[in-house]
Amino acid sequence: MIKVDYLQARDYIANGNSGKIVLGLDRVRKLCEFLGNPQDKVKLIHISGTNGKGSVGTFIASVLTASGYKVGRYTSPDVLNYRDKFSINGQWISEDEFASLTDVISRFVDKMPDRPTPFEIETALAYYYFEQNDCDFAVVECGMGGKEDATNVADNKVLSVLTSVAFDHTQFLGDTLEKITEQKIGIVKGSPLVSASQYPEVLAVLKDKISDLTLADVSKIVNTKLSFEETIFENRYRHVDSLVKMGADIKVIGKAAIITGVKKIYGAKVSATDLRGGAAMAVAGLGAEGITEITDVEHIDRGYENIEKVLTSMGGKITRA
Repeated sequence: MIKVDYLQARDYIANGNSGKIVLGLDRVRKLCEFLGNPQDKVKLIHISGTNGKGSVGTFIASVLTASGYKVGRYTSPDVLNYRDKFSINGQWISEDEFASLTDVISRFVDKMPDRPTPFEIETALAYYYFEQNDCDFAVVECGMGGKEDATNVADNKVLSVLTSVAFDHTQFLGDTLEKITEQKIGIVKGSPLVSASQYPEVLAVLKDKISDLTLADVSKIVNTKLSFEETIFENRYRHVDSLVKMGADIKVIGKAAIITGVKKIYGAKVSATDLRGGAAMAVAGLGAEGITEITDVEHIDRGYENIEKVLTSMGGKITRA
């Protein structure tokens, strides 16, 4: 393949899109083998769940960055710009580096009779990007499910995190919470698992299947003030209170998982100051200040109900498309 520019690289990846979701690890594993298995050369914090993966991942990555580590971050889908899927210490991948990495990867993709999907190519690119830049940690969100999600090609996990689980993608993950949970905890490969609070059906599966399980204690995080101007969390994890300028007590469950999770990351040294500084950076990056109205097109009822509860309590409103 001739060396490409950024837009050509984007087109190259997208051209393999059949419009279908294809689960399984065979294609992405083969592609990563061609690249020297970069996914296993960085310490991974892997996040699955139905609601809250993005915010939990943002906070964990920000706290580790504030602690002086070089932290890769891979999310899906993109939010503001295609390149925001791939970042290191909060900085998106540059157009030139994206094109350069795609150029390398394309040489192997073109040799594969069963072409990887766009998400599989992007996942391999993310791990290659982190390895090439000598990241200390990578915080990676599952695209869907966990067990057969392309991101699960990685084995070098220092922590797995499970955010709240609800019904989603039932045609792929199963029609009960138990089946969905089995898929989502497929990311746990000997690593500790930190879980947010869960439905009883989900919790039963976790207690049966996971040996190193820590449940985030939501009772230790208390909202002492809730408004559009600011939210103050009283943090009873023996760290100084955090001031979070966004109106959302839906973040309480996530924050308990974040603090518990950061403390469980093997080899990471994080102080109370790092927690505060990382939280401040994360909130600034989330950009949720000033939102008073949301039009929801989400397919996950639990997330909708939580947002509706918070927003209406502060005089805002939510409509469902």
